[in-house]
Amino acid sequence: MGKPEKKVEDHLIKRVEKDLNGFVRKCVFPGRRGAPDRIAFIPQAGAVFVEVKTTSGELSKLQVREMKRMIEVGCHVVVLSGKREVDAFIESVKTQLKPTNTH
Repeated sequence: MGKPEKKVEDHLIKRVEKDLNGFVRKCVFPGRRGAPDRIAFIPQAGAVFVEVKTTSGELSKLQVREMKRMIEVGCHVVVLSGKREVDAFIESVKTQLKPTNTH
């Protein structure tokens, strides 16, 4: 992963932690290539596999194949290209979450 992609990844981590009270971990599939970059663990939403790209980045054939397989078995997988898409994803998740009772 290049430096520009790392900036997008860092932005994802910060937003998930700050805005969704979740956490993000590195995703590695030993012996397999094409795994998404990260897994976001989001309260009330569960785990979401996230492939991070720059706005000009493209998925490899291996990444497309691996994500397709994951989706076919019911995994939530998203590709976020740039900080704006990270922000849009966070806002989308926020609108879908149920308010928690603070009493």
